[in-house]
Amino acid sequence: MKRITIYALLILMIGSVSACKQKAKKADNNDVKQEMKDVTQSMNQTLEQKKADLKSKAQELLDQTNQKIDQLKAKMDNQSDKLSEDKEDALKKLETQRDKLQSDLDQLNDKTKEQWEEFKTQFNQDMNNLNQSVKEFFDNDK
Repeated sequence: MKRITIYALLILMIGSVSACKQKAKKADNNDVKQEMKDVTQSMNQTLEQKKADLKSKAQELLDQTNQKIDQLKAKMDNQSDKLSEDKEDALKKLETQRDKLQSDLDQLNDKTKEQWEEFKTQFNQDMNNLNQSVKEFFDNDK
């Protein structure tokens, strides 16, 4: 009878220890889930900050480009000289590039984190191309 009692107590002890381990595992799983949620939230906030930074800088550059184009148009309106056909075509091309970049910039917030790097690379390349085109246009205008 003593043996049965000892075995019963031993089984109860093992069961108690096992139950404690399972509770600890559940707590660990919940901790891991919370950590993953926190990391994801942090990554999303970082991405949103990067988008906001790019949008701010790009908008500033686009505004500068708009001013240059507007200055050129005003200058040509005040002069009796007409733009050559090549210059008019180049100016239209600049405006088209600018409008495309503005449209892309307006759609920036729709980009997912998977699309972000590709968008940023392409946008920066397009922005550099526009700036180079503006520079060449004004260098050739002198």
